[in-house]
Amino acid sequence: MTQQSDPDIWDDWFDQALRNNLIELHTAMPAVIESFDAATQTAKVNLSIKRVLKGGETTAISPVINVPCVYPSAGGYSITFPVTAGDECLVVFSERAIDNWLQLGGQQDPAGSRIHAYNDAFAILGGKSFPNAVDAYSTNSLQIRNNAGTTYINVTNDTITLEINGGGATFNEDGSVMFANGASITPSGEFRNAQNTGLGTHTHPAIGSPPTPGT
Repeated sequence: MTQQSDPDIWDDWFDQALRNNLIELHTAMPAVIESFDAATQTAKVNLSIKRVLKGGETTAISPVINVPCVYPSAGGYSITFPVTAGDECLVVFSERAIDNWLQLGGQQDPAGSRIHAYNDAFAILGGKSFPNAVDAYSTNSLQIRNNAGTTYINVTNDTITLEINGGGATFNEDGSVMFANGASITPSGEFRNAQNTGLGTHTHPAIGSPPTPGT
């Protein structure tokens, strides 16, 4: 039987000690929103990856509460959207305790000695698992849309399209507008109906006269 040399024993000991410490150092993990407080923009989240115990068993991690949600906001403007139970997100864990910062903002001392702890999480909204990926993801334009794709704003280099459940309009760089019902506004500002008749050429027949086709 071959015995390990002293260096090998120390290497194994250090490797195990390092692993034990890393188990308690949390960095980032996918999660699911359980509830959301719109007043504070914080959420209660359930972490999606289970904790692995020493014997190899797994167990669910307790929900994390008072998690600040990250959404686009800067310069006095914000993009807000409903945050609902079941929404997926990516949770990242702060290097130090965030309690004081969360309550007061600005630059604060860390509240306690926690490092990369579950209690110091931020939820970055989005981050989709394959079953929840957005259908018909646009690869050549900017879209603000519902997941069903029935209502959206679509922006390209030369058009902006507004779609609302089948209705809407496309605004073109030349100033023209095309409506979903077939009507349009020309670059010169003339409105034309779905039969392409302009208001300037539209006439009504005299009383008692038969209507003129196309008017």
